[in-house]
Formats: sequence, structure tokens, C-alpha cells
Amino acid sequence: MTTNGGSSTRAESLPPSAAYVLDKIEADEPVTRQQLLSETYLSERTLSRALETLQNGGYISLEQNPEDLRQVVATLAGKRTYNPPESDTS
Repeated sequence: MTTNGGSSTRAESLPPSAAYVLDKIEADEPVTRQQLLSETYLSERTLSRALETLQNGGYISLEQNPEDLRQVVATLAGKRTYNPPESDTS
């Protein structure tokens, strides 16, 4: 796990599978769920739990790919793969 500018020390309390997936997302983002499955060799269930843990912990964001809605794209929290137009609230 990266410690210099990467994950916070809070990430050290993650389950091993979630920490591994977080490292892959940090290295390759944005990354699709299918890419994570093929690159990590984790089972679908383990990957789903890891992604859920990371999303609930505020580490990552999961979004549908606007060009292919079948794909789920993972990015580090606070980053987006696309920027939808913002509504004018002024």
C-alpha cells in the first residue's frame, strides 16, 4: 500500500482484499469492474465486497460509464471520469 501521497493511514485498517483493490485503482484509475476482475483474480463476490467497503469508506467512487452503461468505473474519491453540466443555482 502506498503511504507517500497515496492512501491515508486509515486505509491500513481495510481488509486485505479491499486494500489490494484500492492499490490497483490508485495505479490504474479509472478502471472498470471487469478490468479489476481480470487483473486481481479475485472472485466476483470478493471484488464486490471490496468495492462496497471502499465506496462506503469514502475511498472510491463508482459510476456508470456514460458511453457504455453496462460498465462500472472506479476512481479515487473526489475524482470523476466525466463532469456532467452543473445547474446554475445563483
